[in-house]
Amino acid sequence: MTRRTRLVAVVATALVLPAAAIGAAPAQAGTASVLMEDWDASPDHFITYDLARSSSDPGTWDPSAEDDLALRLELPKNATAGPGGGAYGESYDRFLYGTFESRLRTADCSAQPDAGVVTGQMFTYFHDGSDSDGDGLPDNSEIDFETLCAQPEVLYMTVWTDYRPSDGAQSRVMRAVNLATGQILSTCHYEGFGGHYCDPISGAEAQPASIPAVPGFDSSAEYYEYGFTWEPDRVHFWIVVDGQTITLWDYQGPSDRIPHVPAYLLHNVWHTDGWWPEGNPDAVERPRVRDIAAHVDWTRITPL
Repeated sequence: MTRRTRLVAVVATALVLPAAAIGAAPAQAGTASVLMEDWDASPDHFITYDLARSSSDPGTWDPSAEDDLALRLELPKNATAGPGGGAYGESYDRFLYGTFESRLRTADCSAQPDAGVVTGQMFTYFHDGSDSDGDGLPDNSEIDFETLCAQPEVLYMTVWTDYRPSDGAQSRVMRAVNLATGQILSTCHYEGFGGHYCDPISGAEAQPASIPAVPGFDSSAEYYEYGFTWEPDRVHFWIVVDGQTITLWDYQGPSDRIPHVPAYLLHNVWHTDGWWPEGNPDAVERPRVRDIAAHVDWTRITPL
């Protein structure tokens, strides 16, 4: 296994996240294509690590994976709240623009339906406190594809450019979709946390205006391919279902709403006590059952 203790040193989305190990950040963004299949034979590209008694196990036997092996990211009972208590897979290199794809199954909370658990299907991240664009807020280079375990039919996609931990000041755009019903729940720009900060966006920032329904969709029940392409002027999110690629969000917004700082690619699973599905504020319970785990079959990075 490839496992290394990581320094918990930076903050994003108001919670502590692991940062790259000291000295591990490259001088330049990665330029070579990367494919992780069995998560055990190619340690040059990704590392796995677990925090606060969570568990990250590369090369786990899984007959639903294409090669029968997957990265298993599991939370323990009574997991510590926040990303800093989760399990991770993370790229060694940072990347600036490209296509990021992964086949995975999100964490299953059917044994505890109101467990507060987030699966970060895949996300880019880098935050070192600098302000390269001079807007008065620290840069937060982050693109998220996430799911709440209590609502596995809903997918959250977020594009961050700025975040200040001290007061939560930020700039991010976010879309939430219910793929089982084909409903677009929201598409907003935020400058803080909470629904009252939602500034609805439209036009090129909110395309497509509709998505097809996938009846019975449950991200925790089976593997799906997720992906996004990050370009200087757009971020395109999609999912592959039964061989069909469905565009969930093709965000084309102002340049200052798209990150331009190289970032790592990560997968994670963690306990949240402050983020719940709309209308279900009870779904923040601390995990009290075993086997709440996400599984990653493969991950592919193709730099632009």
